[in-house]
Amino acid sequence: MRYSRRWWVTVAVLYAFAWTVSAPTAQTEEPSSVSAPSSAEVQSDSIEAQPSSDEPEQEQPTLTPNRDTAAAANVEMERRFNELRRELLDDRAKTLDWWLAATTIFLALIGVATAIFGYFGFKSFGRIESEARKNMEASEKHAQEAQSNLEEIKARRDEADSLIKGMNAEVADDDPSKASEVVKNVQQNPDSSLIDRAVSEAILLQRQNRTDEAIEKWHSIANITEGIDDERAAQSWFSIGYLLSTKDDPDLEAVINAYDSALGLNPDYAEVYNNRGVARHALGQYEGAIADYDLALRLNPDYANAYNNRGIARGNLGQHEAAIADFDSALRLNPDYTEAYYNRGIARLGLGQHEAAIADYDAALRLNPNYAKAYYTRGLAELQLNRIDEARQDFERVLNLAQAMGNGGLMEQARFSLEALDRGDAP
Repeated sequence: MRYSRRWWVTVAVLYAFAWTVSAPTAQTEEPSSVSAPSSAEVQSDSIEAQPSSDEPEQEQPTLTPNRDTAAAANVEMERRFNELRRELLDDRAKTLDWWLAATTIFLALIGVATAIFGYFGFKSFGRIESEARKNMEASEKHAQEAQSNLEEIKARRDEADSLIKGMNAEVADDDPSKASEVVKNVQQNPDSSLIDRAVSEAILLQRQNRTDEAIEKWHSIANITEGIDDERAAQSWFSIGYLLSTKDDPDLEAVINAYDSALGLNPDYAEVYNNRGVARHALGQYEGAIADYDLALRLNPDYANAYNNRGIARGNLGQHEAAIADFDSALRLNPDYTEAYYNRGIARLGLGQHEAAIADYDAALRLNPNYAKAYYTRGLAELQLNRIDEARQDFERVLNLAQAMGNGGLMEQARFSLEALDRGDAP
């Protein structure tokens, strides 16, 4: 702490006064600054100072210190020190009070400033927080939209992958809209693999009736994928066998060989067993065909087409009751199975159940009013019941439908039956 100028002046005056008053007294005493005389010097001086006995003794003046003056000086100095102390304490107190007041005012100002800045800062922070919240909500919304789009894209890709993996030549013929969707998805998807593109090209060639080119494309896919993706390779061999079977004069042995290749790569391919059974059936190998249908149904007990095909083979072997049981199973799985109704009618006709057979043909024709063969066999059943007029009407329908379809064989059958009726003979 810095002392006032007055304080320093007062201290200097007091020290000067104290030194002036105490100086004589200090000389009467042994000054600490003068060294004490030796014992010899004292003795010498004593001898010299002693007066001789012959001289008269003179009175020596003595210097006695002024004790009253010294005491008064000490009292005055103590009083001045006490006043100086009080002034010092007062100055300190005033300084302390000033610092306390200044500190209080400073703290108060800080408090006010804090409150002011806090108020405006809170409002600013509130705005910032609000904007940040809005931005965060917008970001979350964009993230959700992006996630939704990603999930949609993934779903479409999964759907496309499922379609392309399940696509073969037979499916392409049975479900043209699905085949077109597969081709479109693969062509529009930049991430489609070379194999997927090759499959879509094979399907497109097939849809354009360029069968031989489609078979070659499936051959290429089979060669590339065999040993890497045997499931896809088996699918390719299945498609080759199917396309070979659709030719006007199919090489059934080549068809069976293609199906054998598919089963060598995937022995759990139910559709291949079913189709190989159809090829064997066409060769008259009914027992072998039934064995293939059995394997297909063992792998897929809900395979309605295999039940229908096995029923046909059993009917050709004269096993009409067993055949009807198979057709019943096929219709249980698929009530709108036109072929199963027709084939069950054939089996019932073989058992002489003419009314039941006609009922099955009626059901088939409700599902397909242009089913020419159903009209023909119903006409045969009606003849057995001597319903000549109904039979003639059905044979005439067959003739018209066969002419529209260009089915020469069925046209000849219809003409032969009508001519027999005209002669009064049973067809």
